[in-house]
Amino acid sequence: MHPAGQQSGSSDRPTETLLADTPPQADLSHVTQTRALVSSYVGMLGIAVAVNTPPMCLTALTDTFLLTDTQRGVLLGALFWGFVAAIVCTGPLGDRFGYKPFLVLASCLQISGLVLSATAQSYPALVTGAAVLGVGCGVLEVLVSPLVCVLRPHARTRAMNLCHGFYSVGAIGTLALSMHLLRLHVSWRLIYLVMTAPVFLYGLGFLTCRLPRPERQNTNLASVLPWNERVFWRMLLAMLFLAGAEIGPHQWMSAYLEEVFRFARETAGSGLVLFAIMMALGRFAMGSLPAKYVPLRVLLLNCVGSAVCIALAGTTHSRVVAVASFACLGWFVSAFWPTVLAHCADRIPNGGITMFGALSAVGNSGGIVFPTMVGWLADHRDLRSGMLSLAAVPLAAGVVFVWELWETRGGGNPAT
Repeated sequence: MHPAGQQSGSSDRPTETLLADTPPQADLSHVTQTRALVSSYVGMLGIAVAVNTPPMCLTALTDTFLLTDTQRGVLLGALFWGFVAAIVCTGPLGDRFGYKPFLVLASCLQISGLVLSATAQSYPALVTGAAVLGVGCGVLEVLVSPLVCVLRPHARTRAMNLCHGFYSVGAIGTLALSMHLLRLHVSWRLIYLVMTAPVFLYGLGFLTCRLPRPERQNTNLASVLPWNERVFWRMLLAMLFLAGAEIGPHQWMSAYLEEVFRFARETAGSGLVLFAIMMALGRFAMGSLPAKYVPLRVLLLNCVGSAVCIALAGTTHSRVVAVASFACLGWFVSAFWPTVLAHCADRIPNGGITMFGALSAVGNSGGIVFPTMVGWLADHRDLRSGMLSLAAVPLAAGVVFVWELWETRGGGNPAT
């Protein structure tokens, strides 16, 4: 909180007073910065809970509500409807009013979404719960990434990959716990309620922690978003395809292994667990990448690797090859999201929360389009065809990265 004597003489001070804004990152103590980072890490666990619980319970939900493949695709995409809606609104508001009120709101919305889903008695109610859960996740996601960049301005790529690595850690925990509870024949409704625990913890952490101000405090989209930066438009396009390469296979993986390869329900999540483990390893590895490596070149190689893994999973008749392909896919997609965000933060350092929000909104749109596309193809052809169709998505992202590398003449940005 700024002393009263410092709050006069500026037209922006009433906003700071209302929100108990704190000093810039450089003036925060090491302990305060660490608490903010830890709360951000736990927040990523909360996003992992939201994204991984529905796929693990998908076949149980199908039995309860007698869902078609298209309905299942819509349900999986509903989470990302909420993501996109929240991200579009939160970016400008976060730039203006700061982090804390919206981070606490995110926790409340996620808990509400999980409870609504757990108590749903109809398919529309279930979709509504997923959308509310997605709104909470979207608010959280669009704020955590710029917050970490403010707290670690000289090590953005490393800090972003480390932070997003905790998403993968949370995914592993969520999947392992869900598999164990399903093995014990625990209802999917109770599983949803159990998953509120980490969401409550990160909300409490942000509520009791001082946070820095955003790098920009502006509500004018025309001036906040870098419309004239070609790299911004390229990365928007890349985010759409990268999200499809990651979220599309992820959301259908458990059902795919159960229905195509006849895994038992309680073991069908094994592919998701291995996917999450490899994603965690990949993000921590990318965070420690030596500065001599150009991140975009690494991402280009990962795009090719992702396409190969999805193609193998969609064509093989071997259980082992399918699970191994999904595991390797986790490694290849691991660096996509955080590294693109860090690349934009390096190229456009004053983009603010709104820039991160635009990138995340477009990325999460891929979470709507591609899982729904798989469900539609599964209804009209089969689930294997739906999965195989996703192999083209990372290749499209690779074309965008070639374009970006060409524009920068291969200079890129070193991992900072």
